[in-house]
Amino acid sequence: MKRSSTSQSRSRRRGRVSRPLAEKGTPSALDQRWPIWVLLVLLLLLGAALRFYHLDDKSLWYDELGTAMYTAPDKSPLEVVRSPLEVPVIPAPPLYFLSTYLFRQISDSESLLRLPSVFYGLLAIAATYVLGKALLGPREGLIGAFLLTISSFHIRYSQEARYYALLLLLAILSLYFFYRGLHRNDRLSWVGYIISSTLAVYTHLFAFLFLGVEAVYAVVHFAARRLRSHDAAARRGRRSRWRDEPFFSFLLSALVMALVSLPMLPFTVSGLLSRKGLGGHIPTTVNRASLSYLAAIVDLFGAGPGLAFLCYLAALGLGLYFLARRARQQLVLAALWITLPFLVVFLVPTGHNFRLRYVIFILPLSLLVVSAGLIGLSDFISPWLVKRIRREKMVTLIRPATVAIACVVFSALSLVALQRYRDEEKQPWGKAAAFLQSVVGHNEAVIATAEGHAQRLLYYGYDASEVEYLVPCPCPALVTLEDWYGFPELASAHYQAWFLAPNPNYRDLRPDGQLANELEGYIILPPIVFKGHANSNVVETDLLAPFMTSDVGVVPVLPPDSRLTSEQIIELGSMLARQAEELYPGDTRFGFTLGELSRYYGSEDEAIARYQTSIADDPRFYSAYEGLALIYVMRGEMGKAVDLYDELFEMSVIYESYYHVLLGSVHMIEGDMGAAIAEFTEAVAMDGDNVEHRLLLGDAYRAVGQLDEALAQYDEITRLDRSYAAAYSRRARIYQTQGRLTEAVGEYQRAVQLRPDSPFYHARLADIYWQGGLLDEALAEAEEAARLGEQEATYHVLLGKTYRALGRLSEAIGEFEEAVRLEPTVASYYLDLGDTYRLAGCDGEAIAAYERVLELDPGNQTATQRLQELR
Repeated sequence: MKRSSTSQSRSRRRGRVSRPLAEKGTPSALDQRWPIWVLLVLLLLLGAALRFYHLDDKSLWYDELGTAMYTAPDKSPLEVVRSPLEVPVIPAPPLYFLSTYLFRQISDSESLLRLPSVFYGLLAIAATYVLGKALLGPREGLIGAFLLTISSFHIRYSQEARYYALLLLLAILSLYFFYRGLHRNDRLSWVGYIISSTLAVYTHLFAFLFLGVEAVYAVVHFAARRLRSHDAAARRGRRSRWRDEPFFSFLLSALVMALVSLPMLPFTVSGLLSRKGLGGHIPTTVNRASLSYLAAIVDLFGAGPGLAFLCYLAALGLGLYFLARRARQQLVLAALWITLPFLVVFLVPTGHNFRLRYVIFILPLSLLVVSAGLIGLSDFISPWLVKRIRREKMVTLIRPATVAIACVVFSALSLVALQRYRDEEKQPWGKAAAFLQSVVGHNEAVIATAEGHAQRLLYYGYDASEVEYLVPCPCPALVTLEDWYGFPELASAHYQAWFLAPNPNYRDLRPDGQLANELEGYIILPPIVFKGHANSNVVETDLLAPFMTSDVGVVPVLPPDSRLTSEQIIELGSMLARQAEELYPGDTRFGFTLGELSRYYGSEDEAIARYQTSIADDPRFYSAYEGLALIYVMRGEMGKAVDLYDELFEMSVIYESYYHVLLGSVHMIEGDMGAAIAEFTEAVAMDGDNVEHRLLLGDAYRAVGQLDEALAQYDEITRLDRSYAAAYSRRARIYQTQGRLTEAVGEYQRAVQLRPDSPFYHARLADIYWQGGLLDEALAEAEEAARLGEQEATYHVLLGKTYRALGRLSEAIGEFEEAVRLEPTVASYYLDLGDTYRLAGCDGEAIAAYERVLELDPGNQTATQRLQELR
């Protein structure tokens, strides 16, 4: 008995939560093992059923289509390796793509495209058992594997044609061999560690996160061993040998791995230093320290919100408690594995928003901690139940029964999360391609925000070889106002244009929006929107991907010279919307499109009814609420608009910070600037890194003359995002009004450097040069503005005025003539043209110009006076 007690005590000190198995090869060991192997096989069968179920039902989303293009069966293996590594935004290691390429040699179906991820997901279930058994014991390993089997988060990425399932598998293997190597220090363990870790480096750049955790734990483990060995050596009177330390085997293995991984080094460095890596910084869209954001992480790693969240959180807490009592080494390892990657991705400024899949390798170990909590709870309550049950046959079943009940409970909780994932539709690129195929005719252009969008149309059979791109590829996540200056040039050569974008930002494209006003009279119809985004919490969507389940929109754009009446526009837009709805019944935002048409070209009452129909179709569709709220705001029914915003906030469709932005915007329309500033200030306090919120606050301060406060906001914006040109422009305007022309010039020069293709910033710089009397410098900027914005009359007017000031009258006349050709109904342009003719001595032409001014503006005193002088 004493020997047995000593053995169990040693087992606990080694961190084994479960009782050790019997000696290898004995009948009792075989008796204990075969039920576990049977259960593991059943888990793999269940895992296969869950991962193969409706595998090809969901359309491929943006990143999956990238995988499809990289691994096309007609490519050579060298092209498959090179293509993802040459991605200009962030290079992608080639291992996953090579394995997918081999699978696709069999068939080119979407199911086979996703099959490698299914395969890696199933292997991860078995690997989780092996890891759990090594760390905690066979029971914990089995329960951890079960939880991974039913995890909707793991199922999601086991059904996605991307490298995350493989990354998770290799991370489990790396940790298993690493832990085994530290405790056994045998050659097999370290060779396995080198192979699995190197393969992980060739799978995803974020492998360095868990490899870094292993390095930190190796140092902690080494320090603890040295302290223990030092004390033991002091008692024995001799020192331990350093060469027996596993830490040095780890260092040697890390060196070998680094040498084998050298070919990936330049790509890793370029990826980290790119504008999407550590080389850039974008403001976060959520407060990552907020409880809702942290809870959403547990939701996704567990089984969703509500009761499921509480159960997983409680089990996780119990697991940490029992590990602290019985397995402190494993507790330290789990704590480092779970927390350090989050600290890195949260604290290090990057040019890419964080997505939970980047640290998917945390999932298995967190589930093993949960399993330790469930086993510990079972071990705790079982003796209490034994005392109350008199039947000896039932006593032996108590522990497995309590664990089985826990598994049933967690299975039931997971059903909701699984169903929510099943209900999602990913980006409907195929539907958008089919619609464009049916409507785009001869001499019509499809314009996308990036080359990648056109490539995805090509995958679905649409001939996108002639698709034009609004901004160069790689493009920003959002198309800014400056990007749209190239739109008229792209569209002008065609009868009609079709703008294509995932999750189209139609807010600014609406007829009263800023972008619509900048596009020189183009008629922009409401988008034909194909449903894609999930009916889920917005924070979860942010943690998954901004466009993983987003809508795809096609926006019809008619040229400025199409003289359509409002009735004709409604008829054309309705016809297109119905055509899309007939092509894909129930899969379009039909009611929203008709609501937009009615709002701008028909009846507001009808628009309200259409918006309400759209909301009934999808109670979480933000754009329909927004359109309805705008009608209420324009009618002065602010209370109804605020009620809609309240409803969106209560459903978690919008963030709390954006909720305050909407309220602030309502107050601005009402003219209550004090209340608007208070709301914008609240939004900034909640999400201080959001430059859009700060811009609104700065603009509100500027509107009430609080220029120092406005400058403070613009200063903070440029600190957060040095590439945000709008903040430099706003700051320059304030300097200009204060007479600080030198500083204003510097700000506009910075904006021009950031956006050299923007005629707007060149024009603003020309204007400030003009104000300072630097006409030669003003001329250079005005010429560039007119060149970039050749279809926009305002830039030709600016250049004409500059030529006139320099005495170059013939060139000035040419610019003013171009301006009135582009916008023949603007009286001030004819006035400038008449004045220039008059200076050049062309009195007849001047009289004609002044007469045209009076036709357009009969009360214009300047034109009247000029005519009297000439006659």
